[in-house]
Amino acid sequence: METRATNSAPLKAGATSPQELYRLLNLHAAWLAEHRSGRRLDLSLRRLEGVDFSGADLRRSKFTGANLSSAILSGAVLRDADLYTTNFDGADLAGADFSSCDLRGSTLREATLNSAIFRDTDCRHGHLLTSTPTEGSGVRGRERGVDFTGSEMKAIDGRGASMQKCWLRRVNMHGSDMRGANLAEADLTGADLSGVDFRNADLTGANLTDACINGAFLAGARLADAMIDEARLSRADLTTQTSSVAASASISDLVTAHKKWMQSSGRVGTRLELYGTDLRGADLNGATLCAAILRRVDLSGADLAGALLQMADLSEAILAGARLEKAVLDGASLPRANLTRAVARGASFGQMQIPQRKSERVTGTWPTNLSGAKLGEADLSGANFRGANLMNADFGGAILTGAILLEAKTQRANFASAIGMPSRNPVGNPPTEVTPAAATAAKNN
Repeated sequence: METRATNSAPLKAGATSPQELYRLLNLHAAWLAEHRSGRRLDLSLRRLEGVDFSGADLRRSKFTGANLSSAILSGAVLRDADLYTTNFDGADLAGADFSSCDLRGSTLREATLNSAIFRDTDCRHGHLLTSTPTEGSGVRGRERGVDFTGSEMKAIDGRGASMQKCWLRRVNMHGSDMRGANLAEADLTGADLSGVDFRNADLTGANLTDACINGAFLAGARLADAMIDEARLSRADLTTQTSSVAASASISDLVTAHKKWMQSSGRVGTRLELYGTDLRGADLNGATLCAAILRRVDLSGADLAGALLQMADLSEAILAGARLEKAVLDGASLPRANLTRAVARGASFGQMQIPQRKSERVTGTWPTNLSGAKLGEADLSGANFRGANLMNADFGGAILTGAILLEAKTQRANFASAIGMPSRNPVGNPPTEVTPAAATAAKNN
């Protein structure tokens, strides 16, 4: 069971005055702008019932164990926020952006979530350990995911969300986009799932008893052991062509359209966006796939040698045995990706430089994220991992002769039996520069 310990001594668990909140929000805004006077917003364990945060910029803030029941956060931006075991019961969260948030162990019963964004949000179970119990912390004493019971969730963007074992009883999810989401063992009893796009989603063992799935798109979804009425299933769209790469376009057509999108900074062409698609053995040698979205895509044995994948989203993608020689993946997102036995000699998993939109002057870097990735027995000879996030990654038995690990974050990474383990501080190559289109796409993910 996921647990988190916190020391409640330095945190004020009581109510917070409007004046204090205003001051803390200003400090957080300065912190986001990287001003020296700024400070990250940390309202862990605070009582914030009914507080109005509508439209607030709360990116990367921390609300661990806070009580935000009946609060107003409509339109708020909470991307990358720490919302572990937070209580949002009855809150107005319409249009809020929860992308990449940690929502483990939280409760959102009877909340309004219409048009909210949950892309890549972690909604699994969690338990907060404190020295004293906290009111509304969301702890239920059993290993279940986030509790959304009875919530209004119409037209949400839940692509790639991790909602294993979540309580979604009687939710209204009409018209939502849940492509590639993980809803294994979720409880969707009595939910309104009409028109929901579940293509390539994982509904293994999910409880869909009495759920309305009229017009839902289930092609490519995993439904093994799911509890679902056959009569209701007949009203869903199971057309096999909807689960393919595209109904009328080949992968080469999509790659061509994506290259036009990149070269024109989004003015023409179409961004490549796939979730859970089967591309095993695909020939993508030298393809331009910068900023493409390829979440949970199966690229086992695919040929990606020399491909340009800067800022691409390959979260949980399967690249086992794939060819990646001299491929450029600087700034790419590959958390929990499987690169077992991949051949990536001379590939670059380094940093991207992010230019300002107008002057294109470089203002920072964006590292490749390989946290939790599996790279066992991969050939990574001469690969560049400068500044990359390699935390919890598994390099067991990998070939790392001549690889660059300068400034890489390697906490809890496994290098057991790795061959040619390099020095952690060799002279590395400078980070490459990202295009404005890729930078904008990365910020919007």
